[in-house]
Amino acid sequence: MAESAAEAAAELKVELPIVVSKMSEFQTLVSNYPDIDVFISRGAAAETLNKLYGKTVVEITSTIDDFLVPMEKICNMGIKKIGVVTHASVISEQNFKISDVEIFMRPWHDKVKPEQIIEQLIKMGVQGIVGSLKPTEIARSHGLTTELLDSGQASIKHAIEEAVKIARAREKERLRAAENLQQTQQYASEIYTAIEQAVAETEELTASSQELAVISSEAADAAQTAFQGVKSSAEILEIIKHVAQQTNLLGLNAAIEAARAGEYGRGFSVVAGEVRKLANESNNSARRINTVLKEFQNSVESVLESVENIDIITQEQAKATQEIARMLEELQKVGKKLSEAGQKAGLS
Repeated sequence: MAESAAEAAAELKVELPIVVSKMSEFQTLVSNYPDIDVFISRGAAAETLNKLYGKTVVEITSTIDDFLVPMEKICNMGIKKIGVVTHASVISEQNFKISDVEIFMRPWHDKVKPEQIIEQLIKMGVQGIVGSLKPTEIARSHGLTTELLDSGQASIKHAIEEAVKIARAREKERLRAAENLQQTQQYASEIYTAIEQAVAETEELTASSQELAVISSEAADAAQTAFQGVKSSAEILEIIKHVAQQTNLLGLNAAIEAARAGEYGRGFSVVAGEVRKLANESNNSARRINTVLKEFQNSVESVLESVENIDIITQEQAKATQEIARMLEELQKVGKKLSEAGQKAGLS
């Protein structure tokens, strides 16, 4: 079969290792070819490779010619009872009679071993065995004539073609996966870079927000101080108005007393009039100042309220900015891990 496989591979222009081995040597075989994940085999060997080692196996199917050629060789030796023994995946149990030649097809499997089948066929008078490697070895040990059931070039060629299709499809899938991985790695790197930029900008925004919060707080304190100063000025103005009223009252009393004094009080009357005039002017000025102060006080109160609101908003903005910065730092860590994972996957 190795020669047929080599010829089929050469015809298809495919390079592949061709190894003939027993099932007991499969572990070594698989270890020697760790990069091969598609095998070509047949019968029990194919089943063992698939079940025990998890390999994808393209099974070689036997044609009628694969059976007829070795059976003809045994018939030419004058043997009239021939047993065909191979794995259950290849044949089923049947009996044939062609002219004076009897053919007994017996499949072996886990429950019925080749040794048992060979012993049964010997009891039936079978003298020649066509089969796979293990049954023919057992038959020879009992002195029977044997011919190895060998797959023809056509069957092997078909199996190689199927294996090549599978291998190429998997290679395409691997390339697609590698391309997707590379794209994912690129996206991860871009995400990480974008997050880093966002973190840097947020740090600047945080610093600006904190500075603005300090300035806003200082402005609120200054507005509060100004408001208190206006209140104090209003209180002082009330005192001035009160003094002016008292002075006016004293001037009035002095004028009355000067009138009573007649000619002697005339000079004093002039002074008293000037005092009253000054008191009236002081009182009028105090009223005008009071009006201005009230307007200024209203303006300061409005400014103070606005500054206090701005201060609250600024403080909240500073807290929100700090929280955003914290979340971006977490995203930065995640982005870094994603980027590193992509790089490691790309190296593996």
